[in-house]
Amino acid sequence: DYFPYGEEKVASANPAEKFGTYLRDATGLDYAQQRYFSSASGRFISTDYSGSNDDHANPGSLNLNAYTNGDPVNYNDPEGEGTYDLGTSFSWINPSSGIASLGWGQWNVTSTISLIAPLAFYLAAAPPGGAPSPTPGGITGTSQAQAALISAIDGLSGNCARQMVSRTDLKNKAVNVRFYDARPDKQGLLSVSTILPGGTSDLLKDINISARAFILRTADQKHISNIVVLRANFFTLPSYADQKVTLLHELLHYAYDKDDDQLARLFGIFDYKNLSASSPRISEWLANDCNKPKSWLN
Repeated sequence: DYFPYGEEKVASANPAEKFGTYLRDATGLDYAQQRYFSSASGRFISTDYSGSNDDHANPGSLNLNAYTNGDPVNYNDPEGEGTYDLGTSFSWINPSSGIASLGWGQWNVTSTISLIAPLAFYLAAAPPGGAPSPTPGGITGTSQAQAALISAIDGLSGNCARQMVSRTDLKNKAVNVRFYDARPDKQGLLSVSTILPGGTSDLLKDINISARAFILRTADQKHISNIVVLRANFFTLPSYADQKVTLLHELLHYAYDKDDDQLARLFGIFDYKNLSASSPRISEWLANDCNKPKSWLN
C-alpha cells in the first residue's frame, strides 16, 4: 500500500517494481524512463523540458518537476513525461515482434496497431482542413524533388534554423537522398528489394497507400536509409510549400536517424495524449516555422 505520491505505508526491499509502474532502486528513487521520481517529496528530481505536458489552461502543468499535475489519485505517468488517466492501457511494441516500421519501440495508447507495410514511415493522408486539392504543386516528378529539398533547406529561418543542425549538414544529407515515384506508371512496380538490398518483395505502389511520402529503414532495421518514396498524393498537394514541408519531414528522419516519435521527442512536440499524432505534428510544426501552433495549447 502507498500514500498518494508513492511512499510505502510499510517499507519493503528494493530494487522492485512499485509505485506507478516504476522500478524503485536501492537509492529509494523510482526510475521513470526519462528521469527519476522521488516518492518522499512527491516530485521528479529533474525537470521535463519536452513540453508535452504543457496546458496553459492548467497552470499546474507548467511545474516541470510535478507528478501528474498534482493529481496522483486519478492519473499516472509511465514515462516521466506526461499525464494519463489511470484507465489508459499501454503496450510496449518490440521490433522482434515483426512490426518493422515501428523501429525500436514506442508507447501506444491502444494495444493494437495496424500497419499497411513494413519498413515504412508514413505521413498523414491530408493536411489539416481536408483532402489535398487535385491542382498539383510545383513538383511533378522525382527529378525536381532534390532541388526543391535544397530550396527548402535554404529557406529555413527563425526557430527552424535555431533548432536544427546547420543548413550545411542538412544539405550534405539531402544530396544523398534517393527519390522514387510510387505511381504505377512511374516506378511503382519496383519492389523494395530492387532499391534496397535485403528489403521486402512489396511493390512501391502497394505500400502506405494513404501516405504522401515515406522513407525506408535499412534492411537490418537499425537505421533510416536515404530512400524516400513519393506517392501520387504528394504530387497533388495544393502548393509547392506543402511539398517542400513533406520533403523536409522525410529528410529529418534520415539526417537524425530517428522515427516520427523520436523526432517529436527530440524537438519537444510529442503529444502524450494522442500517441499516433507525431507524423502530422511534425509537418504542422515545420509549416509553422518550427513553432508550436496555438491550437496545440487548447
